[in-house]
Amino acid sequence: MRRNVAAHTVVFQAGRVLLLRRGPTAPWAPGQWDLPGGYLDVGETPAAGAMRELREEAGIHPPFSLRFLRRLPGRTPSFLFLVERPAAYPFLASCPDGEHDAVAWVHPAEVNDYDLAPGIALSLAVACSSLADRRRRA
Repeated sequence: MRRNVAAHTVVFQAGRVLLLRRGPTAPWAPGQWDLPGGYLDVGETPAAGAMRELREEAGIHPPFSLRFLRRLPGRTPSFLFLVERPAAYPFLASCPDGEHDAVAWVHPAEVNDYDLAPGIALSLAVACSSLADRRRRA
């Protein structure tokens, strides 16, 4: 059983962001590009749900550092997380769940060239802004 709350993760590696294309039979936004994420299971924390979805949808397993960015409002409230991984430790993302049929590592300036699922552009903008702020402070 699932709750009406979701968790999504923006994954950055070597200056690129991970996008997953939803398959033609996906129940929501078929054929559009999405982030790893989905509804939380009952009793599941947002962070645990985000980690589970990374495993299920992108084949990404720890170790990685999951950083909470913010809660996004909407019909289905969503917790947004960020994973940033250096190029020296690459993720080999895949689509093991069957809900997605393609993986792309995209430069943030090129994400608008993709047919993004609803709400994904906002999530990417929040994550890019957070990374830029963090780099300015460093």
